[in-house]
Amino acid sequence: MILNRIASTRIALFIIAVIGLQMFSYAQTLNTVRTGTTGSGVWVGNDGLAPWATGKGDNCYRITQNTQGQGGAVWYNHPINFNNPFTISYQAYFGNNQSGGDGMALVFKTNPINELGATGEGLGYGGITSSMAFEFDTYWNSGVGDPLPEPNEDHVAFNWWGNPNHNSSAITRVRSVENIEDNRFHEVKVTWEPNPVNTLRLFLDCEEVIAITGLYMQGGVMGGDFTNYYFGFTGSTGAKTNAQYVCFNSISFVEGLNIPDTTICEQATVTWVDATIPSGTSYSWSPTTGVSNPNIANPTLTPTTTTTYTVSIADVCGDVTTEDVIITVIPAAPPTFAAVDAICNGDVLAPLPTTSLEGFSGTWSPALNNTATTTYTFTPTLCSNPATGTGSRLVDLTITVNQKTDPTFTAINDICNGDVLNPLPTVSNDGITGTWMPALDNTITTEYTFTPDVGECANPANLTITVIQKTDPVFTPVADICNGDILAPLPTTSNEGVNGTWMPALDNTITTLYTFTPVVGECANPTTLTITVIQKTDPVFTPVADICNGDILAPLPTTSNEGVNGTWMPALDNTITTLYTFTPVVGECANPTTLTITVIQKTDPTFT
Repeated sequence: MILNRIASTRIALFIIAVIGLQMFSYAQTLNTVRTGTTGSGVWVGNDGLAPWATGKGDNCYRITQNTQGQGGAVWYNHPINFNNPFTISYQAYFGNNQSGGDGMALVFKTNPINELGATGEGLGYGGITSSMAFEFDTYWNSGVGDPLPEPNEDHVAFNWWGNPNHNSSAITRVRSVENIEDNRFHEVKVTWEPNPVNTLRLFLDCEEVIAITGLYMQGGVMGGDFTNYYFGFTGSTGAKTNAQYVCFNSISFVEGLNIPDTTICEQATVTWVDATIPSGTSYSWSPTTGVSNPNIANPTLTPTTTTTYTVSIADVCGDVTTEDVIITVIPAAPPTFAAVDAICNGDVLAPLPTTSLEGFSGTWSPALNNTATTTYTFTPTLCSNPATGTGSRLVDLTITVNQKTDPTFTAINDICNGDVLNPLPTVSNDGITGTWMPALDNTITTEYTFTPDVGECANPANLTITVIQKTDPVFTPVADICNGDILAPLPTTSNEGVNGTWMPALDNTITTLYTFTPVVGECANPTTLTITVIQKTDPVFTPVADICNGDILAPLPTTSNEGVNGTWMPALDNTITTLYTFTPVVGECANPTTLTITVIQKTDPTFT
């Protein structure tokens, strides 16, 4: 939908590209290129020929100024498909100097390049290969086979491959015409009828002047892609000059050349529609509803609903063309929009639609805020003021932003390293579902993060599970004992308060390693304790030599050869052989021992 009349279809087409040869950019329908002064090859639309020439509309181009050495070109940069028939209708002005020059040409070529060929007798298309042209030559150049000298030099011709020489062009048709440098706009129409007719026709002032049959464009005789050919106008002056113009009536493959579609508010009136074409003689609009005068080019249109108007235009040659214009009517009812679902704080908030369900376009304020519930106001671009009998078209839309919940979970009791750790709940106490990371670890204190599932309006949460490292129970060492000594029961509570049991049963006869096993619930490792049982020594004493009854008997040593202390019983007796018993003192880990002292009884000597 185009809302700006002045822009017309120029909005949809490329603007001129500067490619050398002094090209300039204008807001125009076609691309232009020129040599010479800046006045050649330019758009002069917006009724730019008035008051000299009125009623020519917005699609006129000056190809050359009335000065020497000019060259200008206008190229339409969208392709023509030669599979389809087409019509190009325009008016051409060749100047008012019968002895002027040089003329213009309508050129078809295989590429969209903006270019200008040889000027002067080349008419701006000379040397553009892969092309064909209808030329309108207003100056006699004897060297290129122009048919008649002054004053009857004007002629039209068809030339091939950028060769303006009628003597050497591979395909050429030439026809003399009456003087066209007569200060008048002349009617020009070019038609193409594809296979099987294969005829390209040129009409001048409603008369067919050249027909070229058998080109077989679909066979690619001009080269390139015949579904993507391009057309434009070229022209030039040399030593002889004329101002030269073209003004479009219609191009069958260009929609809305003259009348763009538009949008209005209900009860509004369109006053700028103008279907005038340079060659138009009568106009007829349908439907007539809301049309002030259906028989003029520029009626006032006041539709009450969206309407497609068609205007039939008869031209000076009796041909009728039609153009459509769609007037979209925005109704008086306030704009409405689909409700926006509530979002969670921080969620992506898609842009609000800038067109209502009824077709209102407009803007919203304030800027979107995805962190707080906000009421937004829509202001239509058009029709923001109330229509008669209606309320304001400013409408509000509230988007609810839910604040995120902080999920809560029941605390997990501390565990002992290695204890079974049950899976964490995937639903919080508040009913929020999600997942935990990292994986559970029953060997070390870890902080776990709960991430709510997509669609839950909640923040992540953390939960720490404390893993207590096992204690190594410590016990006061038990002093070594002597085999058979009383062995007190081992303590069932460690120095740190760890409770447990010992295995195996106590044994006071042999050194033993005892294992302490903590009771269930104690976070402690097993430990061991060795109780050394010393085996008793057998004291050894140096034997006492036999004595004679009554000899002095030295006291027995109270310390054995191994250092065991003790006492002897009975008292020494030097009169009789006696067995003495050594009893180790308390604290000595030794067995009793005995020692016999032999007392020899005295002999009574006898003699023979």
